Amino acid sequence: MLPALLPAQNISCGLSGTVQDPGGAVMAGVKVTLTGEDNGFVRSATTTGEGFFSFPDLTPATFTLSIDAPGFKHYRQTGIAMTSSEQRSLGRIPLQIGVLSDAVTVTAEVASVNLATGEKSGTLTGDELEHIALRGRDIFDAISLLPGVVDTSDGRDAPGPTSICNIYVMGGRNDSKNMTIDGVTNLDTGSNGSVHSIPSMDSVGEVKLLSSNYSAEHGRNPSAVTIIFQSSGP
Repeated sequence: MLPALLPAQNISCGLSGTVQDPGGAVMAGVKVTLTGEDNGFVRSATTTGEGFFSFPDLTPATFTLSIDAPGFKHYRQTGIAMTSSEQRSLGRIPLQIGVLSDAVTVTAEVASVNLATGEKSGTLTGDELEHIALRGRDIFDAISLLPGVVDTSDGRDAPGPTSICNIYVMGGRNDSKNMTIDGVTNLDTGSNGSVHSIPSMDSVGEVKLLSSNYSAEHGRNPSAVTIIFQSSGP
């Protein structure tokens, strides 16, 4: 009997939206371009007959979205910060009548509203982790600062395999959490009370805590899921 190979959990993100004209009619065949603001990544898509576009399987980063259509002003939205496993809809994007040499630039809101799923989550960026003053530099000490999290430990002087213990999320049980690093489960599934390794906070690019209503791919345990996305370097 051969063991089954299970796919790793997905840490990529996705961005979508619908392009419309000023009257609210959907626009098909419109070119939409997504550019990474930090890494120069570029991907293009064309809207469907319903005016819909989608960019799946993105690496978490900050993006700029551009839309070009003949007879309409160039549309540009900057500062779209995407986190791991996030599926974000930009909703309806109306273009303005004009020439492509004219431009409409929109800056994305810092606190975006999730219109695509009912997921409840909290995120800590690498920059935030770098500037949080924590005595033991335990990543779960930082997680305890997120809404809905209670840490009942006496103190966290140093990170270790049992750092995941005594963290309660939204009233869930202590042994009902899961932890992944770059999409791979890091939890000791024999005990459900320890992890195989604890990454240095300096190596973490992002921490995302899924507290409720997350997708089935993260559903190994019924309580929260901690997703750690390690930094690829400076």
